[in-house]
Amino acid sequence: MTRTVEYPPAAWNATEHPYRSDIVPAQLIVEAAGRAPRAPALLTGEGLTHTYGELLAEANRLAHLLAELGIGPGDYVGVVGRHRPDTVVAQVAVALAGAAFVPCKPDWPPSRLGHVLESTGTRCLIGGAGDLARLDGFPPVAATLTDVVLLDVPTEEPPLPRPAPTVRRRTMDEATAGRIVRLVLAGEPSSVLEIGFGDGAVLRQAAPHVDLYAGLDPDAEAVRAALTWTKEQGLLADLVQGAAHEVGEQLPGRYDAAVLSDVAHLPGVRYLHAVLDALADVIRPGGEVVLAGMALPAEFFATLLGEVWSPVPAGEGPEVVLRRGEEAPGGRAAPPRIWTGYHVARHPAIDMPVRGRPGDVAYVIFTSGSTGRPKGVAIANTALVNMLQWATETFSVGPADRLLQVTSFCFDLSIYDVFGLLSAGGSIRMATEEEIAEPARLADILLTEPITLWNSAPPMFAWVLPFLSSSGSVSTSMRLMFLAGDWIALSLPDETKKVFPKVQIVNFGGATETTVWSTYFVIDEVDPSWASIPYGRPLWNTRYYVLDDDRRPVPIGEPGDIYSAGTSTALGYHGDPAQTARRFVPDLLVPGERMYASGDRGKWRPDGELQFLGRVDHQVKIRGYRVELGEIESIVAGLDGVREAVAVTANIAGEQSLVAFYTCRPPGPEIDSVRAALAARVPDYMVPARIIRRDELPLTANGKVDRAALAALAQQGGA
Repeated sequence: MTRTVEYPPAAWNATEHPYRSDIVPAQLIVEAAGRAPRAPALLTGEGLTHTYGELLAEANRLAHLLAELGIGPGDYVGVVGRHRPDTVVAQVAVALAGAAFVPCKPDWPPSRLGHVLESTGTRCLIGGAGDLARLDGFPPVAATLTDVVLLDVPTEEPPLPRPAPTVRRRTMDEATAGRIVRLVLAGEPSSVLEIGFGDGAVLRQAAPHVDLYAGLDPDAEAVRAALTWTKEQGLLADLVQGAAHEVGEQLPGRYDAAVLSDVAHLPGVRYLHAVLDALADVIRPGGEVVLAGMALPAEFFATLLGEVWSPVPAGEGPEVVLRRGEEAPGGRAAPPRIWTGYHVARHPAIDMPVRGRPGDVAYVIFTSGSTGRPKGVAIANTALVNMLQWATETFSVGPADRLLQVTSFCFDLSIYDVFGLLSAGGSIRMATEEEIAEPARLADILLTEPITLWNSAPPMFAWVLPFLSSSGSVSTSMRLMFLAGDWIALSLPDETKKVFPKVQIVNFGGATETTVWSTYFVIDEVDPSWASIPYGRPLWNTRYYVLDDDRRPVPIGEPGDIYSAGTSTALGYHGDPAQTARRFVPDLLVPGERMYASGDRGKWRPDGELQFLGRVDHQVKIRGYRVELGEIESIVAGLDGVREAVAVTANIAGEQSLVAFYTCRPPGPEIDSVRAALAARVPDYMVPARIIRRDELPLTANGKVDRAALAALAQQGGA
C-alpha cells in the first residue's frame, strides 16, 4: 500500500521581501546619525558617553587611521571585545573602512588568539593596553599581524613592560657559563658588559681575561656579592644595580662585547627591543652580544631586528650571538607597529566615504570546531543588512529603544546589539564586566533604568530572573525580549511577564552560519503540552527544509534534519573549503543556490512552525555558546599517555555543564594537568566543570562508548 506523503506547503517558505541589497551595514548607521546626531548612542551606568555624532566622529578617526595603514575592503581586523564603548567604536570604524571585523575575546589564550588572527590573515588588531602581554611573547602570537591599535592608551607610546620588582638570584651551571664565556671572549675584547649576572658564574670565568668587566643586575644582593669577589681578586669592575633597559643610563660608555643573560625571562618582545636599542648605544660597531638562557633560533632575531643587529654562528649551544652593525639605532622595524589613542585622535573626524561592497565579508566569527581548532564563519554584508532591516521593521525598533548589552562580543547575538540598535537609531546601555558578573545588579538596571530591549541566550536571562521575581517590582519599560541559542524553559515566559507585563518575548533560532537569527517565534501563551517552545518561521528571504538522509523533504510532523537557505546563509568557513563543502551543500529545491546542513533535528508542525528536536551530532550549547565536544576530546586525547577521551554534558546543580572523562596509561596526566592543558587552548566556558579519570569507559552493545551512561555517571560525580 502506497503511503500518501504530505509535504510542507510552498507558502511556508515564501519569504521573499525587498531589502536594501545595494548597501553595506555601516551605511545604515551613518544614515541614523545623520537623522539625529545629538541622540544618545552609547551609555554606561555613569551616563551618556557618545551621541550619534560623537560616535561617528570617533569611528571616522579610527577608520582614517586604518585606511592610512592600507586596510580596506578584503582585509580583516581583529577587535578585542571588552564591555566598553571602545569596542562599539572599533566595530563601526572597521565597517566604515570596508574591512571585515573578527571578534576576539580578551581572555583567550595566546594560542587561540594566534590561530584566529593567522587563519584570517588579520593584519591589524584593535584592543587595549591589557592585550599587550599576549602580543608581546616569544614567538609573536601571529605572524600576519603588522599593526596593533590600543584605543585606551592616551600617550604616543604605550608603557614599557617592566621586569618583576622582586628578582630571585639566578643560578647557572659551570658548563653553560663556560660555553657563554668562550663565545664572548672569541673576539678578544678588552671590555665586557653583562646584563643579569645573577650568581656570577659567567663573571667569575670571564672577568680575569679582560681589562674591564661591567655589569647590571636587578638583585642588590647579587651586586654586593659580585663586587666583593672582584675586589678580592683585584679586578677592575663596574657593577651596579638596575633593570636591563636602563643599561645606557647606568653604564654609559663603549664596550667591546656583552652578555644578556636570562633572556627568556624578560617581559616580552617589546622589552627585548628596548634593551637591544639601549645596547646599540653602548656596544661599538662590530661588537657582539651573546643572548643566553633562551630557546629561540637565531632566524627569529634575524627577522626581528633588521639592520642594527645581525645574527652570527654561535656554536652548538642554545645561545644566540648578535653583531652590532654600522647602522644607527632605530634602523630596525619590529612588527607589529603599535598605535594608540594618541594617533587616532590626530586623524580627522570628517565623514569617511563608506567603503566596501554588498557581497564583501562583514565579519568572521569563530565557533567551536570538531578538529580541536575553532572555525570562522564568514557572513556577507547583504546577509547582515537583510537581518537588520527585518528586525527593525518587524518589531518597530527605533530611537525610543534602549538595549542593555550583556552578551559577549564573540557571541553572534552581539552583532545585533551593535548594528541592530545603531542602524535603527536606538541606544546601547553598556553593562560592565562587573555588572554582568552579578545578576542582582543586572536585575536592578532592568527595573530602574529605561531599558526596552533585552537580547541574550535563555540561560543568561534565567540567571537574572529570580532576582527580578523576588524584588516584587514591576516595570513597564521593557517591551522586547529576544532569546536565542538554547532551550527556553516553558515556565520562563509567564514568570517574566509578571515583572514586565508589556514585554513581547521572541524565541529565535538559527546557527551562526545563518546570520545571527533565521527563524523566530513570538511567544504569546505557552501550551503546557508543548515539548519545547517552537523554533518558528523563517525571516525575510530565508528558507527552511526538514529533510531525510537522502535530502528529500519529510512529511509534516515527522522528524528530519534541518537545512536553511537563502540570503541569510553564510559565505562559508573562512580558509576551510573542505569543511565549507561538507556543510554548505547544493540546494536541491532551488537550483544554483546552497543550503546549510545545520546539524539540528526538527519537524514541521501542522501550523507551519518549525519544532527543534535537538542536535544530530555532539555539538552542544553551554551558557549560550556553541561547543563542539570533539574539540575538547581531541585536546585531551592528544595529551601524553591518554588512551581515550570523551566529553558529555550533564545537569549539575541545575545547570547544563561539561564533563570530561579520560583513561590513560600509567602514570598518565593528573586531572589538574588536563585542566591546565584545556585552559591554555580553549575559552573558559569550554573547560569542563568536572574532569574524571577512569580505568575504563562503559560501552554499548555495538562496542561504542556509552555516552548516556557517562552522562549519568557525571551527575553522580563520576563514581
